[in-house]
Amino acid sequence: PASPILSGLVGSEMCIRDSLRVVKPPGSRKRFNYSDSDVCFLNFTSGSTGKPKGATITHASAVNFVDVSIESLDVGVDDAILIKSAISFDAFPGEVLLNFCAGTLGLVLQPEAQHDVLKILEPLSRTTRRVFIYGLVPSVATVLLADPAVKGISNIAGALCGGEVVSPSLVDSLQTTFPGITLINAYGPCETGNFVTANVGAQCSHSVCPIGRPIKNANIYLCDEHLSLVPIGVPGEICISGPCVGNGYIGAPELTSEKFVPNPFSNDPGHKILYRSGDLAKWNRDRNLEFVGRKDSMVKLRGLRIELAEIECVIGSIQEIEEVAVVIQKDPTGKESLVAYISPAGQDNLTILSVLRSLLPSYMVPSLIFQMESLPKLVSGKVNRKELPAPDWESAQSGVYVEPSSILERELQKLWQEVLGLSPVSVEDDFFLVGGSSLLAMTLTSKMRNQFELDIPGSHIFQFRTIRQMAQAMSLIPMAISEYVDPLEGIEIDYGDVLPVSLQEELYCTLNQVNGNSTAESLLFSHHIKGQIDIDALQQAIDTICQRHAALRTRFFSKDGMICKKILAPEDYACLLYTSPSPRDQRGSRMPAS
Repeated sequence: PASPILSGLVGSEMCIRDSLRVVKPPGSRKRFNYSDSDVCFLNFTSGSTGKPKGATITHASAVNFVDVSIESLDVGVDDAILIKSAISFDAFPGEVLLNFCAGTLGLVLQPEAQHDVLKILEPLSRTTRRVFIYGLVPSVATVLLADPAVKGISNIAGALCGGEVVSPSLVDSLQTTFPGITLINAYGPCETGNFVTANVGAQCSHSVCPIGRPIKNANIYLCDEHLSLVPIGVPGEICISGPCVGNGYIGAPELTSEKFVPNPFSNDPGHKILYRSGDLAKWNRDRNLEFVGRKDSMVKLRGLRIELAEIECVIGSIQEIEEVAVVIQKDPTGKESLVAYISPAGQDNLTILSVLRSLLPSYMVPSLIFQMESLPKLVSGKVNRKELPAPDWESAQSGVYVEPSSILERELQKLWQEVLGLSPVSVEDDFFLVGGSSLLAMTLTSKMRNQFELDIPGSHIFQFRTIRQMAQAMSLIPMAISEYVDPLEGIEIDYGDVLPVSLQEELYCTLNQVNGNSTAESLLFSHHIKGQIDIDALQQAIDTICQRHAALRTRFFSKDGMICKKILAPEDYACLLYTSPSPRDQRGSRMPAS
């Protein structure tokens, strides 16, 4: 379809090849001969056979969703788009094409910034332009809003939410945090390239935030299993027609004929194909769509569409596993996670998870593997998923509980238990084997930064997966300049008592041990004084300072594997003052009191 916004781009084309090179025609500029129905790009999505399937997205679909996005968000050349999605995520083409076609400033995140709240917000703080976020997943938005750093961001002007159900409470939080923000709750499967319904303004009714109405040039039909229309209030399968519908799956004619069927509701040439999404929704009285869920084993988790049968197929290929069922369960924190039930019992979960990480993307690896002697069955012999027991999240922890050996490990343990919803967590437990996910990793990193006032990279939790590893890694991170808080302030102590150290003191002591008594953490300076020096007066001045400040009379040592300290009484301590011998003055140095 003709687009007034994109009319100036006729004859221009961005070609993505296997080698990721932009291919230009030789000689003078030439027009590419393509039609609206030709393939613009492929969207790969999860498949029940264990292999992803590539959905073809046409030029007509790309033009339509970009045109609608620019119009709905009211975005222009003076604005900026946050390009945050991985290139494999179906929101990526929308972010890039919207950026190119609207002429906005593109704020491109590095791949390692995807799981780091501060790095996501950092480019927003460096521009005064209005910033729009395309493809904001609700679970990610929740993590961003929970971080104190978001209070310093005031230029988010619009966001298109999708990938998961948007709650009215999240809408309220976003609108409160960013007054005047344009929110769009959108819906669209991978097979249409992008969203096909939109609730501009994210208007909510009761406890539901509808996914809105069909966008321009798209028709939505809610049908039963016989492809008959269902009445208002009755759930039906979302079926889509219009230029947003692609040409099917590449190299999969049987699956294409099953999902892309002739449209019995329209004779319009642009709506001759009807895509059966497998998603369920219902019309409300305002003629808005309310999302209900899936009709098969495909689910959406943290904005990513996952075919549970695909994961089951891969797990089932592992030797000695006879039965497998993968379901979505709530973890101890109330968040949805993948749980795999396998039989027979007695297998090594660590080995299974290692194999799965080599065969599946990280978001498809189950957070927990629950072993059973046999899975419950229906009369037909199929797995009875409703009878699967509640997962035992504590069983994912390592067999031996190892207690924290330092204050830092103990404080990290408290944070891990809070984020994971487990207690206790061993310092040797792998974060991602006891229910951790990339989303929880973002939350944990944010909490560690705020508590320890350290610039902890978001990638650290993926590299140092246990509390012990993280504590060692944190000891090498430069401390932020902040006001020192003495944990003993206001407490009466007896001099010579063994006392706990603060987190800052423990970090510096650990770093000193790692670096072999290096002076890197010391402040060294020299001052040249001309003339005669009264050594006794200088010694008395230094002693007075040491008597006044307990920090200068503190000794650090190791006891039972933990770093401790003692504060010496003023009368038991004297500072070493060395004088340089000279021909005229051979006085020795003063020695400390015993």
